[in-house]
Amino acid sequence: MITIDLGNIEYYDGLENKFIYKEGGIVRFEYSLRVLYEWEGRWRKPFLAGNLSYQELRDFYILMALDPFDPEFLTEDVMKKLANYISDSNTATTFNEPQGGGSSSTNSRGKIYTAEELYARMSHANIPLEFENRNLNRLLIVLRIIASYNEEPKKMSRDDIYKQNRSLNAARKAQMKTRG
Repeated sequence: MITIDLGNIEYYDGLENKFIYKEGGIVRFEYSLRVLYEWEGRWRKPFLAGNLSYQELRDFYILMALDPFDPEFLTEDVMKKLANYISDSNTATTFNEPQGGGSSSTNSRGKIYTAEELYARMSHANIPLEFENRNLNRLLIVLRIIASYNEEPKKMSRDDIYKQNRSLNAARKAQMKTRG
């Protein structure tokens, strides 16, 4: 969750001939599966595929708000903060190599997940439904870890086996102080 102070907006009302000040307040935002589900239901396209219009992205940010606020306060600066929050993994977990060369929002074949597919993966992995309200990046990482546990171990190539054997033999020769 990220908390953002939306600040104040000042504008001039020509009819009343005075300045008007509006206070945005402090608003909490969460990037979650519930928001993704609601957004995809409105726009009928996968959010994680990217290529979003300004209005689509703005609508997503509005849905992320946990507190009521006037969308007029969703400035470029606030949207940048939310974009940075969404792109941050929010976890200490790292992977040596990307799964299938893609990000955690795709599977090994590069398919983009939709909210319904993520709910199905959660159910299949016995992850409680309450995780729909937690950070989506962390949920994607948990799902990726579970998938890696369920993968069959990769077989070593012949070259890798020979390389490992040469290394082991060299270590044994050094330990035994022999030439072969």
